[in-house]
Amino acid sequence: MNHPRNDPTLAAMAPTMGNSRWSYQLLLAAFIAAAPATLVGLRANPMLMQGALINPDSAMRLVRLNDIVTAGAPLHAVMRDGSGGGTVLHWSHLLDSLLILLAAPLAPALGWPAALHGAGLASGPLAMAGLGAALAWAAAPAAERGWLWTAGLAAAAAPVLLGYGALGVVHHHILLVVAVAMAAGWAHRIVRGACSPTTGGLALGASLAAGLWLSPEALPFALAALGAVWAAWFASPTSRPMAQALVAASGVYTTLTLLMLLADPPMASLLATEPDRLSIAFVLLGAGAFATSLVALGTGSRLRALACGLAAAVSWLNLFPAVLEGTHGLMTPDQASAFFTGISEMLPVSSLRGAMEHLFGGMASVAFLLLLALRQRGAARAALALAALAVAAAVALTALHVRFAAYPVCAAAVLLPVLLTRLSRSSLSPSWQAAGRSSALTLGVCVPFLVGIATPSHAVAGPMAVCRVTDAAPLLAPYPGAIVLAHVNHSPDLLYATKVRTVGSLYHRNPEAYVRLHEALRGVPSETSPGPLVQATAATHVLACPGAGRTMLLHGLPRTTLLDRVNDDHPPSWLHRVGSGGGWVLYAVGDNS
Repeated sequence: MNHPRNDPTLAAMAPTMGNSRWSYQLLLAAFIAAAPATLVGLRANPMLMQGALINPDSAMRLVRLNDIVTAGAPLHAVMRDGSGGGTVLHWSHLLDSLLILLAAPLAPALGWPAALHGAGLASGPLAMAGLGAALAWAAAPAAERGWLWTAGLAAAAAPVLLGYGALGVVHHHILLVVAVAMAAGWAHRIVRGACSPTTGGLALGASLAAGLWLSPEALPFALAALGAVWAAWFASPTSRPMAQALVAASGVYTTLTLLMLLADPPMASLLATEPDRLSIAFVLLGAGAFATSLVALGTGSRLRALACGLAAAVSWLNLFPAVLEGTHGLMTPDQASAFFTGISEMLPVSSLRGAMEHLFGGMASVAFLLLLALRQRGAARAALALAALAVAAAVALTALHVRFAAYPVCAAAVLLPVLLTRLSRSSLSPSWQAAGRSSALTLGVCVPFLVGIATPSHAVAGPMAVCRVTDAAPLLAPYPGAIVLAHVNHSPDLLYATKVRTVGSLYHRNPEAYVRLHEALRGVPSETSPGPLVQATAATHVLACPGAGRTMLLHGLPRTTLLDRVNDDHPPSWLHRVGSGGGWVLYAVGDNS
């Protein structure tokens, strides 16, 4: 049995890198990915340098982060949301910690709010730079160094990535894909024998743990990288190096996840099971994988390893069935229906343009991976087949929820330099090679970019851009602590730019507050009194944006809702106009009954 390092089939997959340095290619890929993200952010909101941000999630993260700095301790909730009752955010605190480290040198001169804003602005392009380098690095063992930069180019041309990594977007979405790309790169090297089993396994496990700490969303995609190593081991179960890598990966993942849990436990308790953040369930998942890996290393038996793995999986599912329900399990069906229909990134792909932007690259990647698998044998074939299956699953998930598009898009970016290398080393004539490379670059870079221009990413476009929340700050300044009823997309920005409280927001740990806001704005108001729907929000003021137009919140309703009435400047008599400016109108809630 050949070790993968000496397998002639695998050796044929790898172009000779020589001894020349190629790290500058990673830097080039990083720069190419980061530069457009900066320009996109500035174009989306020219007010970024004056304290603005791009989207609601960015504002909400900085609201909580400013509260954390003020309190001097990690916090889970934003207390000014939920009509002053608070809303727990499911985000763990890894990105918060990184932003504080980035802001710390600036804080003595600028103060913490401005320093955190500056760190937040930089975080998107820095994440994109890391992504460009990670994608090129993941492709490096199977691609000529001269083509690695194209992975960064493909990332830079993908609107969905620019939307999540633009200047002014403060979120973990791009870092999640970086973690998955690093996991895939280490699995790639382990299967090829391009690194020592222990080194590769430790790094793979660390990548899994880092992705989990950012969000469990990354875990299924990152675990697919570990699954590729398992598939390679099943193809050659007597390969001790592969089993050693599995033990190292699952062992370090379990250890790091336990340490991370101790440092950043859920709000409820250390042992609380929470499907949407780091919790004990994911530590025990690693423990089961570690036990199975030990069986594989100790026995070399497929049957025993499979039996152990199945026993661990069944036990884990019996212990933590709620994890499979995800965020839907944290709310009632009616709440979930009202909640998720208001989030555009959770909607399915519903147009040809959307399919070209979000699905085409992933589907092409599946075809290419299957073609590579058919040309290989043994461990390489098994790993490539598993990779194709994982990308196909990501494509299917993206078709249901657009927010997952980053994963198949990045799979295509990793494989672009591999495809270009294959074409350059093919037996085709030079002219046909050039035509093939041009076609690959066109389909991998130009088409997604042009489609993205035609359909701007929802993650970049501001919600209801007619009115800017920064312009509402002077209007609301005389009312600190007021409970303001406004469109849900404005809640985080209001919390960030003012001292008011908001009725609710689109965060699933407080669906009751969102439903109260949802029903109050969609309800047909009484002419003489606020009525039970508005009274349930405890709102003291209503903020309107005349001329903003209707949004998904009002889909299918006649133009008689409270939000329509105030946006049409035709409020009921119990709303008293107390000010206007910057396109906004502010009403105080009274009672004329």
